[in-house]
Amino acid sequence: EATNFVEHYAVVMKPDEHQKEFIKSAMYAGAIFGMVTFGPLSDVIGRRAGLITCSVVTLAGAVLSMCAWNVNALILARIITGIGMGGEYPLASTHSAESGSAEDGARNVALLYLFGSGGGPV
Repeated sequence: EATNFVEHYAVVMKPDEHQKEFIKSAMYAGAIFGMVTFGPLSDVIGRRAGLITCSVVTLAGAVLSMCAWNVNALILARIITGIGMGGEYPLASTHSAESGSAEDGARNVALLYLFGSGGGPV
C-alpha cells in the first residue's frame, strides 16, 4: 500500500484496481519525465527560472489533485505534480553544487539529499 494514496478517493471515486495502481504510480512517472526534461531546459532558461517553473508546476498539480472531479483527472494531476517535483531534483542539486565554493560543492549536494529526504542525524 502506497503511503501517498488517500483512501477517501477510493471510496468517493470508486477506481478499479488498474486505476488504483495508476493513482499510486502517476507521480513517479511524472517525476522521471520532469528530471529528464527540466535539467536541459534549465540550461536554456536559467536555474532560477527553472526552479520557479518547477514550483509553479508542482503547485498547479497539487491544486488539481485536490480538486480532481474523477479518477482520470486525479491521475493526470498527479502526473503534473510529479513533473514539477522531478524537475526540482536536478535543479536543486546543481544549484547546491554551484552556489558555494568549489571545495564545498559535493558537501552541499550531500547535505541537500541527506536532509531533503527526511534523513539527518537521528
